[in-house]
Amino acid sequence: LKLKLGSLPVKQSDSSIFFNMVQKALKNPVGFFPKVVNKIRQFREDAPDYFVVGGKSSLLNNSKGNPFIIKAHNFDYDFLITENTPEIDQKDVEIVFLDGDEAFHSDYVHSGIKPYVTAECYYPAINDCLSQIGEALNYDIKIAAHPRSDYDKKSFKYSFPILKDQTFELIKQASLVVAHGSTALQWAVLMKKPIIILITDEMEKNSVVKSDINFMASELGKHAINVNKIPEDFDWEQQMYVNEMKYQNYVETYVKQSGTPEKQVWDIVIDRMETDFFYA
Repeated sequence: LKLKLGSLPVKQSDSSIFFNMVQKALKNPVGFFPKVVNKIRQFREDAPDYFVVGGKSSLLNNSKGNPFIIKAHNFDYDFLITENTPEIDQKDVEIVFLDGDEAFHSDYVHSGIKPYVTAECYYPAINDCLSQIGEALNYDIKIAAHPRSDYDKKSFKYSFPILKDQTFELIKQASLVVAHGSTALQWAVLMKKPIIILITDEMEKNSVVKSDINFMASELGKHAINVNKIPEDFDWEQQMYVNEMKYQNYVETYVKQSGTPEKQVWDIVIDRMETDFFYA
């Protein structure tokens, strides 16, 4: 019995890594493409019996072999169903910035790829922008650190409290969520939090990253704001709106279709298999 899970939207950092891998593959096709062929052959031989999907976009990735479709949701939705996550110590989290470890991401290190931002440019620009937002809205700011980040050893980092492994809790308590294009934004969407999407000059120079961030902004009814080109009198209050129609469409497309069970993913899968194997 084989099971395949539908995919989530790809983060901008992941797609940038993929773009660079393709460039490397084109430089060494003899060593790269046989591996791809083997993977494709293996995939064809291992066609799944069941395909678990979340949003409607998962159906576009449906496997060959006509697997049975189990409509559920992606794993992040389980957090909202269980609601058993502990409250964080810091109260009154008014602005949370979703860190992507943009300058130090381990995937870049392991892949030998140059990051698309430099720490000496990125962190001062983000700090200045977050300070401007906080002052305009009279909000405190917290950073939801990327789970694989290690800012204790970095000379360049955020000038605000950096909290690790508390992203869901921080978003839950926040009045405003700021990010580039993290998939964790779907928690903010599900909770109908106001969202601000940021981009930098360095990010705009990378066509893949720029496209991904602008796509995320568009999906949420927003426009990406360039932190290097913000006028002093920028109206941040106007950025606090929530386009509920866009948010709902995002959920339907990428997270969970209407009418699917309000159970954890594996409970939905087990229920379906029990029905098929024991009650059919």
